[in-house]
Amino acid sequence: MTKVSVGVGVRVSAHVRARVRVRVRIRVRVRIRVRVPKGEGDGEGEVDLMLIHSPSLLCGISETWRALEDAKASGLIRAIGVSNFEEQHLKTLAKTQREAPVLNQCSLSVSYHDDKTIGYCKQQGITYMAFSPLCGGANGSSCPHGSVLTIPEVQAIARSHNVSTAQVALKWIVQQGHPVTCAAWRQDYMKEDLDLWSWGELSQKEMQTLANVQAGLPES
Repeated sequence: MTKVSVGVGVRVSAHVRARVRVRVRIRVRVRIRVRVPKGEGDGEGEVDLMLIHSPSLLCGISETWRALEDAKASGLIRAIGVSNFEEQHLKTLAKTQREAPVLNQCSLSVSYHDDKTIGYCKQQGITYMAFSPLCGGANGSSCPHGSVLTIPEVQAIARSHNVSTAQVALKWIVQQGHPVTCAAWRQDYMKEDLDLWSWGELSQKEMQTLANVQAGLPES
């Protein structure tokens, strides 16, 4: 329903199409044929980015990825990528892929960052995109790593810059060069989340302080 609503909204607001990026995630399947129905994309059957939602324990990813490669070659999709893939999954995919994923969308926050996979993606030229960057909130986020907004180090740095904890947490991600996707239910939060550049940069010491509070993985 959400995909249809987005497609309709973009189609009736043609003047904003150039500024809107339509992203769709699909599950791994043994047999798959990609078809973009009307109502998704821009109404013309084209999607900007399609991702495999996550690696599957029940079947391989090669056939699903091949379907995405074919759909991209036929013009249905502009770019293809993956989500929730760790280094081992990307290496497995690399054995059969014709082209590498352009993006890997994963949980990334001050409280959780998979540095090993981030390093591999950087080495391979795969953009590492963050979801659940605040890891919790009133919207009922499923992130299991604990809300970033309550971390003392985040709160202290936010006070020193006279900004919100959310702005500091998001700044830590984008200052490393990672794009980020997040949800906000209030307009003031939306404006706040977009205002990440007017108040300067986090210092190298502040960046390292935030990197050191990770709870999700042991230090390497």
